[in-house]
Amino acid sequence: MKKTDNEERSEASIIAENVLKKHYKIDNLEVNFINDTFKVYRMPYDKNSDTGKEYKNVYSAIGNFTYQDKIYDFDMLYSLTDKDSYEVLYFYPL
Repeated sequence: MKKTDNEERSEASIIAENVLKKHYKIDNLEVNFINDTFKVYRMPYDKNSDTGKEYKNVYSAIGNFTYQDKIYDFDMLYSLTDKDSYEVLYFYPL
């Protein structure tokens, strides 16, 4: 695992926000990407053992978001497929 820079952390927060809005239908939320609880790590390449699909540029993000004055945690794994695209491999709101 490799620590990430502020640009990668910001990108991870945008992806998390998009997932929460699109798949969980949560609006008016704020991903807390500035505080110390938001961690983003670059992971090694991975391969799906069932399909053989290879994932490059894999990132793990752990953090929290605020919704209606309550704080919720999440855990996410995603792969950047190119400069403007990503694929969320795992997202779990806690």
